[in-house]
Amino acid sequence: MCVYFDGSLESTVTLHLYYALLSKLSCSTKIQAMNVKDTKPSQQLTTYIQETCDRYNLDICTFHCPVEEGITALVTKNQTIKVIIQGHRSLN
Repeated sequence: MCVYFDGSLESTVTLHLYYALLSKLSCSTKIQAMNVKDTKPSQQLTTYIQETCDRYNLDICTFHCPVEEGITALVTKNQTIKVIIQGHRSLN
């Protein structure tokens, strides 16, 4: 399982909920995460992502391409990943 984390509110909430679930289950496995950058992020966002990766002890793979290509590259690189969870904001 892998968490999509790009520093957005949705991905931060998803990461936190997944971390809380693993903690409740007493699972000490390092969280697999992915980040896709198709543009150069601000320094503030880059710092936030790094601090969050350190705080949650993420094993993160970063790809510099569109999201679809990043997912394909991740699955090709690590064939044990079968599920990627991603937060999504409803626009209603």
